[in-house]
Amino acid sequence: MGNQDQLGVMEKGKISVVIPFFNGKEYVEIMVQSILNQTYTDWELLMVDDGSTDGAESYVKRISSEDSRVRYIERKAKTLVKGACSARNVGLESAIGEYIVFLDSDDWIVPECLEHRVSFMENNPDIDFAVFPYYKYRDKNHYNGDVISGVNTNEDDIRNLIIRNLPFTVVSNIYRRDALLRGNLRWDENLASIQDADFNISCVLGGMRYKYCQEYSFDYYVRMQMNVGSISKRIITPKHLKSHLYYLSKYKDIFVGLNQRHLLKAYSLLIVSFMRLFANGTDVDFRNELNNIIKDSFDKDIVLRYKLTLLNYISFKQRRVSNLFNSILFPELPLAFRKSTEKRRKICEHLYQQSIGVIEEIEDIMMK
Repeated sequence: MGNQDQLGVMEKGKISVVIPFFNGKEYVEIMVQSILNQTYTDWELLMVDDGSTDGAESYVKRISSEDSRVRYIERKAKTLVKGACSARNVGLESAIGEYIVFLDSDDWIVPECLEHRVSFMENNPDIDFAVFPYYKYRDKNHYNGDVISGVNTNEDDIRNLIIRNLPFTVVSNIYRRDALLRGNLRWDENLASIQDADFNISCVLGGMRYKYCQEYSFDYYVRMQMNVGSISKRIITPKHLKSHLYYLSKYKDIFVGLNQRHLLKAYSLLIVSFMRLFANGTDVDFRNELNNIIKDSFDKDIVLRYKLTLLNYISFKQRRVSNLFNSILFPELPLAFRKSTEKRRKICEHLYQQSIGVIEEIEDIMMK
């Protein structure tokens, strides 16, 4: 179906809620119930099943039989790539609402979430998407946490998206569906992670206009440290290794083509963070491919600055190594993002020594 055909069936005022899910029945029930309890009622919920086997699919099917606004959609395993990106694309293509939100199946939203988001969009007809603040929590009472994203800091959003200091993610946003379709914006199904940043970078670079909503409090709760199936638990695997390399290659020519020094510096910083993340990896192909990316695109001034900083700090090891390590590799990130847990402090001495080797390796590669 072409874009114009899709736009023709759009229902004004309706909001399409797209949620991919794969098992996690306990969490799926919480999220679905939070949508059923919304004060705004002109919505459709597209639950895209990515191959669930623990009863989550049976629960969604039952709810869809009881409420016609809930649609159960099964991703066809033999014809589509498995993963959240593919499932979200299925939801986007199936949606009929004027507005669309992409939510995660293991979180939950406040009763006024959809009402506030639609109201803000209708009061700002000149924008293509809006950003709302969201909250993280660690217990089932949803009380202990803080706002982690979706707040306007008057900083360079595209730069922060590049370095993973996310000013907003997809769950914090509401989009005009026609703007996504006209811009041919889809989820990149080659990515196993970093999907939010990629999608929003594409939106911003594609010229979509947006505003931060400062009229309402946070409306979205992000579950932290309770879902054992989250991507963060599986990030250092061959699958994600390949995904990270693809991500770097994808944006190398884009940022070089834009020829904006602050974006090239941000991209260089991203490469350093990836090297640190996979510092213990033994995948030779990964190291070789990353080396080729570094040769072509790494900002030499940043490498030299980091190396000098490392050498200057070596004599001050009595400082807390965790803060030292983060301030060296990520000197431009806010202090809140540098704080370390006890677990991280235990491994930072090792990471600190590795970081010296990483910087020297980058320099050696560039000088060849």
